[in-house]
Amino acid sequence: MLFIDAYGGTKEQQNLAVELAYFALQQLNPRLQNIEVEIHLGKHTSQGGCVQLGPREFEIEIDEDITGDDFATCVFHEMVHVSQYIKKHLYEKDNRSYWCGVDHTETDYLDKPWEVQAYRVQEDLLVALQTVGR
Repeated sequence: MLFIDAYGGTKEQQNLAVELAYFALQQLNPRLQNIEVEIHLGKHTSQGGCVQLGPREFEIEIDEDITGDDFATCVFHEMVHVSQYIKKHLYEKDNRSYWCGVDHTETDYLDKPWEVQAYRVQEDLLVALQTVGR
């Protein structure tokens, strides 16, 4: 069972965030089962964030002031991280970040392999979304 829920922000933002998250998961992991994602919309110090709470349980944060395509790509970006955690490409251990078994804790943010991938794939997902006319 896939369970995605959103809270905070406006009802319209909640509905859109959930729709975008389902779309992203369908594109990234079409056979995925048994996952829970809570989306927290609110005032945040960064545009978004993703935390793994359990093996298939995640919380993502999206700043409620983001609008339009930036809102969509932010949700997509964080859902790419969900997919990376599920595939065990990205994981945390002893307060260190690993990508495919390599410690990248000291790597600059934009050079971290999971961020490079997330920024690329968020744009691919936006194009896919626009192609289906949403």
